[in-house]
Amino acid sequence: MKPDMETISGLIREASSFFRIDPESSAEAKGYGNYVTAADRGIESFLKEELKKRYPEVQLLGEEQDNSDLDLSGSVWILDPVDGTMNFIRDYAHSAISLAYAEHGTIMQAWVLDPYRNELFTAERGHGAFCNGKPIHVSDKLHLKDAIVFCGTSPYHRELSTWYFDTMHAVFDSCEDIRRTASAVLDLAWTACGRADAYFEHVYSWDRAAGMLLVEEAGGKVTDFHGNQAEVFGFREVAAGTPGVLDDLLPILQKEPCPRIIL
Repeated sequence: MKPDMETISGLIREASSFFRIDPESSAEAKGYGNYVTAADRGIESFLKEELKKRYPEVQLLGEEQDNSDLDLSGSVWILDPVDGTMNFIRDYAHSAISLAYAEHGTIMQAWVLDPYRNELFTAERGHGAFCNGKPIHVSDKLHLKDAIVFCGTSPYHRELSTWYFDTMHAVFDSCEDIRRTASAVLDLAWTACGRADAYFEHVYSWDRAAGMLLVEEAGGKVTDFHGNQAEVFGFREVAAGTPGVLDDLLPILQKEPCPRIIL
């Protein structure tokens, strides 16, 4: 049974109440620069329980749980309860709940809630992308020289840092400007609605899955750094944007050999 978009939207809005919990008092380090808060755990626990009640046959891939026993070939929820946890801890007001529904390795539905701006981005494959129920579309920029580009730095994998900063310099020299916000799924959502024109980074499934569908359904293009179909699961590279801007961006991403990390 296909999940009901409105029902899931309501659950995600309900889950956003956990953002009221003081993040600093509950923050725990999972690794260098990688934190979890009571909000992360509360949102994931709440949504896992509510989704299981309604769709018991669908597994959940979540950032704050052990996913080693999951069969990713069937129906799967992909959840990041707080994308941009460090932003949340530091009161940077730029974080989101990200949820995607995938079948047989294809993302079919997506929800991204920005609780600070009260913006709920949604998409269903073949039916377009929306923000608070209004259709969204990628920008009309045709070339990188006119584009604003979101980029990340994959800070948990410092072995990539030289490649990132060299590549960012090359991108900066070729575009209008670059942005680094530390919320991958909001970078993708904002690319989908035309606030920027492209995005690239190595991120986990829960960071990118919902945003990838938003960009595609908003008329954009999503690939890996070599122009191939972007993978849904694991720690992988993703590049997204308007078709023309992405076509200009990809050769720069390919110019310097990038260390390959498979997780």
